[in-house]
This record gives sequence, structure tokens and C-alpha cells, in this order.
Amino acid sequence: MNRADLDTCTVNSPSNREKIIPCKENRSEYRYVNSLENRVAKIKFDGCLINDETTIKCDYLLVDWDSHIAVFIELKGSDIYHALNQIGATIDHVWPFPPEFQNGYILARIVATRVRDSAPTIKNSKEHKAITRKIVQKNGSSPKPTGKELILTHTGTFSEIF
Repeated sequence: MNRADLDTCTVNSPSNREKIIPCKENRSEYRYVNSLENRVAKIKFDGCLINDETTIKCDYLLVDWDSHIAVFIELKGSDIYHALNQIGATIDHVWPFPPEFQNGYILARIVATRVRDSAPTIKNSKEHKAITRKIVQKNGSSPKPTGKELILTHTGTFSEIF
């Protein structure tokens, strides 16, 4: 993946320094609170970066070019396991990132309106473990999980300060 591909599918200015960058779909919303006013690109996958209807993909990617943080976002109704698979497939599709993102840090966020299984059941699932392992591996030469690589919320809205 190169920077031009990402810039082509950016739905805001690639040099956007807005304080709050929302990603919305139906009743789910993720808000990136850009406290440092860094350059953050909001990239839409469906119909642009990944044009194939049969390829599973997450909804958005937020790239903070100054802090080198990439947040893969899936906004969901209730199928958390499908959301985990979507994020994993998207990471595989866009990795490796552009050279200017070397030593970057990737995160995954799933915002659902409802969840059928309990949090421990989801965290112990093979899908959750696989995605967490994938993110940790991509985050450095000596990966150590922090517990913040993958966050799932079922409140419908999630705001995160960076």
C-alpha cells in the first residue's frame, strides 16, 4: 500500500487537523479526539480502497500521520465475530503501510449497538485471539500486548482521546 492509494480514498483532507473526527454508520459511531491537532486522514474502504464486493473489509481507517497511529474501525450492529474477521482481512490487504509510517502503531476498534455474547466469551474466541496476535506482531520487533490493541464496545458510540 502506498501513500497515494490512501490519499485517493481519504474522505477528509489528508492534512486535516480537526479536533474530533467522527466515523458514523447507522446507529454506531467512533470519535477520534485529536487533542494534539495532528494531521489525521479518514479513509473509507468500501467502494474506494477495496473496490471488490466479495472482499470483506472494515468500514474506516484513521491514520494519524504525526503520531504514526492507524486505527481500523468497524461499526456494527451485533455480529462481532464477523467484525473481527473484517478487521483482520483489511489489515492483511493494506499492510505494509507507506514508508513514512514505519515504526507506526496499529489499533482496532469495533463499535456495536448490541452484543450477544459476553466479553469473556468474545475475548477467548479464536477470532479475537487471532486479530490481537496479528496487531501485536505488526506493532514492532519485540511485540508486547498492552491490552489496548483491540477494543470492543457495545454502547453504540465510542470516543477516544489521542
